[in-house]
Amino acid sequence: MSVATALPLAGQAVRTVLVGAGTGEPIAGALVAVIDTTGLELRRTMTDVTGAVRFDLLPGAYRLRVFRIGIARWETGMFRLASGDTFSTTLRAPEQPITLAPLTVSAERRCRVRPEEGSAAATLWEEARKAMEATEWTIRSRLYRFQTVSYVRVYGPVGGNPTAEERTVGTGLSAWPFESISLDSLEARGFVQTDAKGEAHYYGPDLTVLFSEMFLSQHCFKVRTNEQDSLVGLGFEPVASRRVNDIAGVLWLDRRSMELRHLEFSYTRLGGWVGRGARGVIAFERLPSRGWVIRRWFIRAPIPRLGATRAVDGGYGTAGPRDTLGVGGYREEGAHVVTVMTAGGQPVAVYPEEP
Repeated sequence: MSVATALPLAGQAVRTVLVGAGTGEPIAGALVAVIDTTGLELRRTMTDVTGAVRFDLLPGAYRLRVFRIGIARWETGMFRLASGDTFSTTLRAPEQPITLAPLTVSAERRCRVRPEEGSAAATLWEEARKAMEATEWTIRSRLYRFQTVSYVRVYGPVGGNPTAEERTVGTGLSAWPFESISLDSLEARGFVQTDAKGEAHYYGPDLTVLFSEMFLSQHCFKVRTNEQDSLVGLGFEPVASRRVNDIAGVLWLDRRSMELRHLEFSYTRLGGWVGRGARGVIAFERLPSRGWVIRRWFIRAPIPRLGATRAVDGGYGTAGPRDTLGVGGYREEGAHVVTVMTAGGQPVAVYPEEP
């Protein structure tokens, strides 16, 4: 028995460049997607410094959709590729910047499930999504290698300086820093799950989780500001009806460029013994050429201080005849990138090593 797989025939292709409609200059770092007649996205790529867009396709009708951070979405009209055709028309994309409407306390700082299209919260959500999708594309494309310093630190119960630390330096391909589990498991059991030995595992959010139907329906969103006027945040927290542990946090974006700077989050509903020390951060940065990098990340989990009898506190159970009395300290695992290189080893970006 044989299985036939539909592959693009030689010659059906998109070979073009993306330039600014007003400047005529190539646009690097834009995500370009192929859309079929049903509206389904078939594949996507990211433009390089020359603005190049390349796809191999089956004969059919398509349009191209362009996503740029801080710029309104744009798409071409429908075009057809017959057998042997190549689409080479230069893509001249308008460069209409995205701006936030003036923030009002009543309209934009209330926590809402599924913010209305056109609201500041919805705009920030969409811009954060573009950056995270660009980061995911960079990871999957394997265009770059990263020299990374990874560490494990132990802190006392009140934080402060670490009491112990181990560091390792490695070079390799990038990956999303947090372990992923199924959306069904997260929905039913939360972001902190206890195994058969009574050990708690802390899971962080990735692209699939943050932009899933499950997450959107079980969290509310509101605009946040801080002392740095250059940043604007999109805060999220679990809805009141959510009964298992979860995460709350903020996606911080540059107010002018709309580039995602970092995601900070903390774990909620873990029981009073944990306090507010269980948290994590992912920092993002645009590369000079194209693509995005997770510049640094960490996740900090409490170390339980155990007593003499077995009990369960706020959904966190300990195995055996011992009871969780409070926080004995914190264990933090993280990493930061010091060098980004091409696959051939040519430096692309160098960052100072962090303490």
